[in-house]
Amino acid sequence: MAVLVANPAAAHPADASGGVTVVVSASTPSDESETRTLSEASGVEGQEVPPIVTDPPARRGLTGADALVLAWLALAVGVIVWRGWWRLPRGGEPGGPESETGRPAKSPRKSPARDLGIVLIGAAVFVWLSQILGVTAAGQVLGMWGGREDTGIGSGGVIIMIGQYLGAGLAMAFLLTAMPPIGRALSRDWRLVGVGIGLLGMLLVYPLCTATGALTEWIRRMTTDVPVDPVAHETLRRLVESQPNLWWWGVVIGVTVGAPVVEEVIYRGLLQNGLRRVLGSGWGAVLVTSLVFTIVHAGAVDWRGMPVLMVLSIGLGVVYARTGRLLAPIAMHSAFNAVNIGLALWQTSAQPLP
Repeated sequence: MAVLVANPAAAHPADASGGVTVVVSASTPSDESETRTLSEASGVEGQEVPPIVTDPPARRGLTGADALVLAWLALAVGVIVWRGWWRLPRGGEPGGPESETGRPAKSPRKSPARDLGIVLIGAAVFVWLSQILGVTAAGQVLGMWGGREDTGIGSGGVIIMIGQYLGAGLAMAFLLTAMPPIGRALSRDWRLVGVGIGLLGMLLVYPLCTATGALTEWIRRMTTDVPVDPVAHETLRRLVESQPNLWWWGVVIGVTVGAPVVEEVIYRGLLQNGLRRVLGSGWGAVLVTSLVFTIVHAGAVDWRGMPVLMVLSIGLGVVYARTGRLLAPIAMHSAFNAVNIGLALWQTSAQPLP
């Protein structure tokens, strides 16, 4: 689960009035009939009604915050290009050595690496399905507990979330016990330095997500005048609409801790890891995994948030592919969710959601 606002760079809610200027002048025949009609309606015969001008809403110029975000974006892109952090190893272990040709040393069709890759992809599907079983079991518990229907930001929502993560956790525990190579493939290093790497990666990826969100919002403004919800994720919307209590904080912890751990194990540690071994391509694995990650979130995220999720997932995948440390994308994912919760609460405190 990756929660996000529609445009993280926006300091104020978007004005949906469209900025259309309407001018009625007396210089053309069609306008003269309009002038007579207005004169008659006003009860003043022979007096010309002055032109009616509806000024567009004032456009917000480049603010200091905007300039700061643009500078941050330029710095992030410059560092990524300068350091060559967009280059990914091909085949083999994440963050590990390559062969002289840049491909796995053995044929990808007949190699232990490919076989393990298939196992990892199957494990990703197994753990993902186990989440659904966990949600189903939690729903049964709620049914026995008086048939409670509160599955939003409340006790029911927290129980559903616990069931989801518990199902994934039990599935992962079974896999690690039954097939130890999966555990060794997940991460080459579990030291906390991975958290620091992830936070540094978030500093580089977040401005790219912000720019993507701004571009998506600009396209929306060019194609429609329909007002939109500034919050682009259903769980995030429920959080900002609810008053903080024990269950509210439980959901926040689940979104900022539980979701990043479970999803990064599934999508980066298992799926991307397996695809990399099967395809023999670092970027191929990152892009396919990111596409799956984005599609899976389609039910909970507004369409404007989909490109942002794609960019975020690519960033998570690149960091994992380059470092081989699963803690790095987990920390990035957690920081992204936490920042967007804070932004949503700040933005909607000034103007309530529609």
